[in-house]
Amino acid sequence: MLAIAWLLTIVISDRPWVNAPPAISSQQAQQVKALAKRTLRSVSQTPASKPSLTAPHNRVEVHLDELDALAAMLARAYPRLHSQFELTPLGVILTSSLRLPDNPLGSYLSLRLRLPISTQELRIDRFQLGQLDIPEPLLQQLVPSIIQLLFGAEQGHILLHTARLSAITKDKLTLLIDPPHNASQQLVQILDQARSFSGQSSSLNRLWISQYYSSLQQQAMQLEADQWVSMTYFIAPLLRRIGKQAEPEQIHLHSQAAIMALALYLGSSRFEQIIGPVLNEKQRQQRPHYRTLLRGRVDLRQHFIVSAALQVLADVGFSQAIGEFKELLDSSQGGSGFSFADLAADRAGTLFAQRISRNPQQATALIERLDRPLREPDLMISIDQLPEGLTQSQFEQHYRDLDSDNYQQIIHRIDTDLNSLKLYSGQ
Repeated sequence: MLAIAWLLTIVISDRPWVNAPPAISSQQAQQVKALAKRTLRSVSQTPASKPSLTAPHNRVEVHLDELDALAAMLARAYPRLHSQFELTPLGVILTSSLRLPDNPLGSYLSLRLRLPISTQELRIDRFQLGQLDIPEPLLQQLVPSIIQLLFGAEQGHILLHTARLSAITKDKLTLLIDPPHNASQQLVQILDQARSFSGQSSSLNRLWISQYYSSLQQQAMQLEADQWVSMTYFIAPLLRRIGKQAEPEQIHLHSQAAIMALALYLGSSRFEQIIGPVLNEKQRQQRPHYRTLLRGRVDLRQHFIVSAALQVLADVGFSQAIGEFKELLDSSQGGSGFSFADLAADRAGTLFAQRISRNPQQATALIERLDRPLREPDLMISIDQLPEGLTQSQFEQHYRDLDSDNYQQIIHRIDTDLNSLKLYSGQ
């Protein structure tokens, strides 16, 4: 115990190494989106010839301002974690500071690591945690062992060997990507394992997802093809089915599966790329009932469902940050404009999933509130007074950025109104 106490005193400090970055801007949102697309394309595309030291790999160039944008995005998703990147001739230096809960030892846990240029694999040749500096020879043994312990031998090997840092200039780095065989399946398995680190079940039950998807299709068969309906038409029977058939201690796990079925049915079938194959051929042949609305709009239905699915897959900070990120993209030239109504639907979907999929007690309490027909005002607040269609210049003129008082006042009002709804309040 004394050794642990001593170790904590040298790795925890009162001051951060990295301060909070400025709020992410619409230009930075565009940069993160472009970087994500380039990286995912390179990871999923197999090179024309087998990569070697002389044959070309997939190349991804990353600019320093894109790394700054990524740091701003991460800080928005995880407000306690602040990071910064530095490009040096010896490698990329990542410095991060995590603000800790109140404790007598200190307020921050900070680390600094360096990724050097490498010919074989992604390596770390420097790691400093507070005042503790781990020698490089020990790092070369520890890092691969820890990654393989966390992810398994196969996925650990993929994480270490898919990308490597090949070149650095003062404002740009170059990655060489060697996509793994069956990249989509490997990504699903890595994400499954990563989800387990957050305390969630290691993987979603795909059989349950398929069963709930079938129940959505059966519900749709009672409708005319051109009939418009509220999203509550699908959600209410789904929740009642969970309440009837799920074991009490598994009701939140069934709810996770039901949300992912909704995401596949009324959100996007691309979620299969994250959770793995779910639908059979018969299910794929029946077109979903896309004439389904939330507050009279298709886009709000999509925002709600996708945010609920992201909450199941990640956590509340991440899913809300993605919603803000999307609205910043829309405020840019050619977008549909920044919409607080869309954000309200994002936050409603996140709150819905948070209430019904985190633990069996909350899930049971929410389902028990369905003592009468589910109405849209139980699920989502009114959007009549929420500003929409704001261009980038209009947004900056009225709200400056995501940290301004004016912006936070509207977000606080949205969250307060959502938490007062019967379905979420418990009253």
